[in-house]
Amino acid sequence: MTSCSQINFNCSNKNAILKYYRNSLRGTVYDFIITFHNEESDLELIIQITSDLFEKLCQSFDGKLMKSDLCAKVKYLRTSTGKPEIYYHSSSPSDYVISPLEFFRQHMLRIASRIDKMNERGSMLIINSIDEVHIRLSLLN
Repeated sequence: MTSCSQINFNCSNKNAILKYYRNSLRGTVYDFIITFHNEESDLELIIQITSDLFEKLCQSFDGKLMKSDLCAKVKYLRTSTGKPEIYYHSSSPSDYVISPLEFFRQHMLRIASRIDKMNERGSMLIINSIDEVHIRLSLLN
């Protein structure tokens, strides 16, 4: 298993940057974070502009077996009070990463589905932006 000190991954494109953030669960899960250069709120657009970063991250582990899930930090505006609120939406449960692009798209769509369900149930929230996408990654071999 790769140690924390060996993790120094960082890549970017014109829209976002992906970098190592921290270890969690006693060092068994690596948390990487995607942040955006501009405010983004459209999940389809986010998938388009960030999936290549996820693919590069997976390639950096050189064929190791991985399990992962995603978690989006979403800023909302509560319509009843006008106050901002932050929620985290996870794509759990984690899955094996076989095809990075397919995995990333599928998990981002899970997040979109959870956001939609929350709004359908009368949350009174309007999305301002999706600030971050966390990639929680476990190496299995």
